[in-house]
Amino acid sequence: MAAVTGNTLVLKPSERDPGAAMTIAELCQRAGLPSGVLNIVHGGVNTLNSITTTQRRHHIVTRMTPHGCSHDDFEDL
Repeated sequence: MAAVTGNTLVLKPSERDPGAAMTIAELCQRAGLPSGVLNIVHGGVNTLNSITTTQRRHHIVTRMTPHGCSHDDFEDL
């Protein structure tokens, strides 16, 4: 739904098993999703916190919904 309404998506798969996220990205590409709409970020919690902190500072990220993790894993949620 987010992509249909003009938003981009950032998917951070588990650093232990990123295979499913890469399959989703490949299927989206085959389906014609424009480049840059789905973004896969690999890394641990520190990587995600670093990216989102920078993006929020520049008002690029306005909403974040964590799934499959503890809210304690993220800063400033």
